[in-house]
Amino acid sequence: MVDEETSSVTVCRKGKRKVLDEGAETRKKKLLYKRSAEKKNLTFGPETKSFIEGLIQTSVTSLGDMLSTQMANMERMFKERMGKMEIEGRNHLTGEGSYPSKKAAEEAH
Repeated sequence: MVDEETSSVTVCRKGKRKVLDEGAETRKKKLLYKRSAEKKNLTFGPETKSFIEGLIQTSVTSLGDMLSTQMANMERMFKERMGKMEIEGRNHLTGEGSYPSKKAAEEAH
């Protein structure tokens, strides 16, 4: 048998004495740790597993659809902007666009 060191502590109540158990806190921590570890090892039934798998599958599918739509919109906007830049570049090289042509300048005089 293990000898535990005990001492008596006076409690504020009338005439009652409480024995202080030095190992009580350690045992309490071990017990709480054990209970916590048992809670983490929960097993789910087949219905719960099926529900969770379906929920995850639906979420992933929905996210994939949203990303596909967003990527398609970005690609469309990119193509539109590139087309505008290409037209502006051609206009600039040919002298059209924001700069008046020589013919239009001569007609203005």
